[in-house]
Amino acid sequence: MYLRLLKIATLCICVSYLFTQISACKKTPITIPQPIHHDSTPQPPNPDTSSHSIPEPDLTVDNTWQVEINGVLYSGTIDSSYITLYPHPENHYDTTVTFIGTSTDKKANITFYCNINRPHYTSPTTSQLEAGIFFDTCSFPPLYFYSPYSDIIVSADSVTSKKAKGHFEGTGEGGMTVKSGYFSCEFGNGTNEPKFYSISTSGTSTKGTIGHAEVIANSLFIDGQPLDSYGDQYYHLQIYTGGTIHPGVYKSRAAEAALRTRAPGFIIDDSSIAEFTVNVNNVDGSIVSGTFNNATMSGDFRCRVKNYVPELDDLYRWKLTIGDNHDNYQILGGNLHQAQFSQVTNQYNVVRYQLRIIGESDHGNSTFQTTLSSSTPIVPGIYTATTDFHFDQRIDSMSFRSSKEIWKTETTSNPINFCRIDSIGSNFVYGVFYGIGSNNGAIGNFLLGGSFRAAY
Repeated sequence: MYLRLLKIATLCICVSYLFTQISACKKTPITIPQPIHHDSTPQPPNPDTSSHSIPEPDLTVDNTWQVEINGVLYSGTIDSSYITLYPHPENHYDTTVTFIGTSTDKKANITFYCNINRPHYTSPTTSQLEAGIFFDTCSFPPLYFYSPYSDIIVSADSVTSKKAKGHFEGTGEGGMTVKSGYFSCEFGNGTNEPKFYSISTSGTSTKGTIGHAEVIANSLFIDGQPLDSYGDQYYHLQIYTGGTIHPGVYKSRAAEAALRTRAPGFIIDDSSIAEFTVNVNNVDGSIVSGTFNNATMSGDFRCRVKNYVPELDDLYRWKLTIGDNHDNYQILGGNLHQAQFSQVTNQYNVVRYQLRIIGESDHGNSTFQTTLSSSTPIVPGIYTATTDFHFDQRIDSMSFRSSKEIWKTETTSNPINFCRIDSIGSNFVYGVFYGIGSNNGAIGNFLLGGSFRAAY
């Protein structure tokens, strides 16, 4: 009996212990390992977004610019702007900011770029010797400030992927002082001032901005540069429009149009000796647009002509086509006021008969004159620019002067400049020019041709 009671007690203790262990297992959940899936495609590491995790600030910009050059303050609006981001930093910069602007009075243009390095979106950064400015005030020549020839320091106060603002100052080429420079722009948003061109040839296309367009001596001169230019590339178009720009077709073989370009994929093209055609399609006040082409290229342009005031084209006119040793080709012209016949006594007490032809263009701001002489009354024939007394019929002088002095020539010692009088009527005289002149002995200018028709 005693033994049976002992077995029952032992069984109760075992059951109680087992119940306690089961209760303890319910209170501590068992973690079951999850299977690992192996993917054969490599996964990129998680990027370090610590510097870009903060949203870009919303800058307040107004698409304006200003700069003081040698004490003169210029300011205006930004026509267009854009940003170039480099996925792999170029040397020590990862961003290029570019903007194109026009002054408030529409007489000055600015093209500006700077390379900067952005540690993060809101960090001010400084760019020294990595900036360029092409600035045209309708003076001659335009101002170029390019590294490493200028010491322009640009501080980008804040740059995002949509907007930029900053300031710049320093010393330009030739010691010009650049102060109080400022820009504030929203990329892709601007005034869209008409000042762009494009050229296409052999599968290559170049786009650029027009920094200067002006009528000088009856020719519309249009100068620009490619968007990726560093100062050594240019676009130069001439159209002999007369004092008033009219829609129409202008051809190089008629000495009415010429184009010179130097840009990626191009070389200098002296289209004065090739068949080159310009179509002026529209003239809206001072805004001119058109197209051009020859056998190998085509293009278009649209620009505002600075200081344009139409001038009446007279029946009596002069025209010259000239070039120089640097392949500069120019077409000049204007109205002729009068032709004067006279007699003069020279320093040797010798009587000479003279014909003086006087003309102008640009509302009198440019002047042209030539004087022919002979020991006998002036008659049709060939007159030579020389001091050689063996030539009796001589060109005593010929000059063109302008506020933008392009060309001038005085009497030369060689018989290489000619004027041929074709006819002298009861109240008019007309003829042609041809030969070679000189630019005061500095640069040889080739007088390729010309004509005149004057009343007296």
